[in-house]
Amino acid sequence: MLVLILTLSLNVAVFPTQGQGRPKVFVIPKDNIFSTETTFVGDEFAINISTSGWEDPGLYSYELKLYYNNTMLNATEATYPPDHFLPAPNFEVPVDINREEGYVLFGVTKLGDVPGSTGSGVLGTVTFEIITAPPTARSVSCNLTINNIIFLDPEGNTITEYDVEHGYYEFVAPKPPLPQLKIEPDYVTADELGDHVTINVTIQDVMEDWKIVGVEWKVRFNATILEGLEVIEGDYLKSAA
Repeated sequence: MLVLILTLSLNVAVFPTQGQGRPKVFVIPKDNIFSTETTFVGDEFAINISTSGWEDPGLYSYELKLYYNNTMLNATEATYPPDHFLPAPNFEVPVDINREEGYVLFGVTKLGDVPGSTGSGVLGTVTFEIITAPPTARSVSCNLTINNIIFLDPEGNTITEYDVEHGYYEFVAPKPPLPQLKIEPDYVTADELGDHVTINVTIQDVMEDWKIVGVEWKVRFNATILEGLEVIEGDYLKSAA
């Protein structure tokens, strides 16, 4: 019996304890990556500023700003969602879209003697218009940064322990195809011995700003069937110069 009691005591001693959750505020979707193949200047996309991980006493009031690069994006609209994380009765600060400095301000507080909100939900929604195209074969990008955060609990205490996950925006121009050397025509025929056949070696898919100054290549053939008679230099590099 003594052995059994000791064993049970040890088992109880190693049971883990559940720690308190840690609130988090984040941009969703986190990565907003678009290609010029499917997206164009003037197109729009929307992100949510969301939060999660709130336990008692919960969130009673908040203020924050979402910063973006105003040379790449234009914030066309910012709204509080109908199912806001801090539901009525509340006071919603009028959303401030500051296009000159590139940020959107949100702020909401509950009213009266009510508990703070727990769990997860949406704090605000921002719609962006793409206003800058990327250079050829390159991209433009910026962070969507949540900053100047103020969180208060129902007692008016400032909440300082929380995690932040910022968003990301990128507009990508795909890389152009690599230059290709090609034999034209694809095949040649001869009717009898002694006939001459001619092929051209061409270069294709060269971007104007690549400025090619030299090309080296070899054409291999079966010397038991064909004899090379003459090679004439083309005028591609001459015209490019």
